[in-house]
Amino acid sequence: MARAKIVKELLVKTGNKVGMLAAVTETIAKSGANITALNAFGVDKDAIFRIITSDNAKAINAIKAKKFEVSEKDVASVELANKAGEAAQLGNKLKAANIDVIYIYGSTCDCGGPSIIIFNCSDNKKAVEILNK
Repeated sequence: MARAKIVKELLVKTGNKVGMLAAVTETIAKSGANITALNAFGVDKDAIFRIITSDNAKAINAIKAKKFEVSEKDVASVELANKAGEAAQLGNKLKAANIDVIYIYGSTCDCGGPSIIIFNCSDNKKAVEILNK
C-alpha cells in the first residue's frame, strides 16, 4: 500500500502579514535547500509554516539569519498510489491501531507519481511500522 518513513519537519513562525510566504520560501531557496512539502496558515498575529526540505541544516541557518523562529521535529511521511481510496486506507489503518492524527497535509499531481502525505500523530514510529506492513 504505502512507503512510510520518519522525516524532519521544520516549524517556522513569523508575523502574519502579506509577503511572508515569499520571504520564507525565498530564504529557503537561497540556502540551496529544496522544499519538498509545505503547509502554511495564519493564526491571529502569527503565520505558521510546516516545511519538509532536502537539507534542513542549510534551511535552518538561513531562516535563523532572517530572525524567524524555527524548530525541527519528527513527523511521518508516506507515499501513496495516486488513486481513489488510498487516503481512506491510510486513515483506516491508523484508526485500527488506535493512532490519533494530530495534523496531516499532502499533495498529488497528475504526473504519474505518488501522492505525498505528511502527518504527525500520537505515535509516529508505530504509524510508520503499520503503514509499511
